[in-house]
Amino acid sequence: GPNRSPLAIIVPGELEALNYLKNYSSSGSIILNVPFDPYLKDKFNKPPLPIYAWYDTPYTSAISERVSYLASEHVTLLAYPQTKERQENMKKFFSQEDFDWNRQFLKKEKINYIYLAKDQIKQPINLIKNNLENFFENDKVIIYHVINS
Repeated sequence: GPNRSPLAIIVPGELEALNYLKNYSSSGSIILNVPFDPYLKDKFNKPPLPIYAWYDTPYTSAISERVSYLASEHVTLLAYPQTKERQENMKKFFSQEDFDWNRQFLKKEKINYIYLAKDQIKQPINLIKNNLENFFENDKVIIYHVINS
């Protein structure tokens, strides 16, 4: 309402990245996002929070017009029993501990891109060991492209 600030925002750097993904990737591409972290909001002092720190939403899919491997986990869990498995797969991938598994996971699940807001990165992503290349980067976001092998 009037004289109130929003609870969450999508910053221009994210909009730039998501539009780049929409314009320069194929429409059938599958995007892997970082799993929602309910504690990430503690990293920010006051609203508006980045939308990925505020709530688990499918905003990357909505804006990029691409499919997410898993988004809105709390809603998806109600309808799709494989959600728990996907949550575990995402956690394992982003732990960056088993690169053979990571490459097989990306291939098996047909993931084409990895979308990361820079504030979400806890563990650096190893491009070479994960078979990735830089697709897009600005001050807010990194998008990696999965290299087919």
